[in-house]
Amino acid sequence: MRIPETFTAGTTLRLRAGTGTVLILRGACTADLSADGDGIVLASAAVTKEWLPGNVAYSLRKTEKNGDISEISSGSMLILPDISSLPAGADTRSQNRRTYDAICAVIENRASRDQQEYKIGNRELKRLPISDLLKLRAVFGSFVAQENGRAGFVEHKVRF
Repeated sequence: MRIPETFTAGTTLRLRAGTGTVLILRGACTADLSADGDGIVLASAAVTKEWLPGNVAYSLRKTEKNGDISEISSGSMLILPDISSLPAGADTRSQNRRTYDAICAVIENRASRDQQEYKIGNRELKRLPISDLLKLRAVFGSFVAQENGRAGFVEHKVRF
């Protein structure tokens, strides 16, 4: 029995876990899902639609006839958002993509600004050097490439 690494809220969660088992979820959502008489742990789409996106810790436990409880499996699972509940215009970019886009926007706007820091009254603003921004752009660019399944590949164009 394998617990999925990711699960989309608003869909049905069905796991064959065996009789006497309970799946405990804690984190972005909280749920205690007991197996039915056939050993199936089930959470309907109507139930999972209420689950908030984010990481949850899980523990799959079995209660023996003598009352002993043993942990069969534990770990973490990422709950993905139910896109049917997102409002129009929702930003669906990953955190890495939003960060990468913000770094690129800062680099684009830096061309006309050459001051490294400002001080007005008792407030102070310091800017990152362009070299640090370029390094951050490369780091987050590789994260975005990994998310898009393009990490580690180099494209070679050849003409014949």
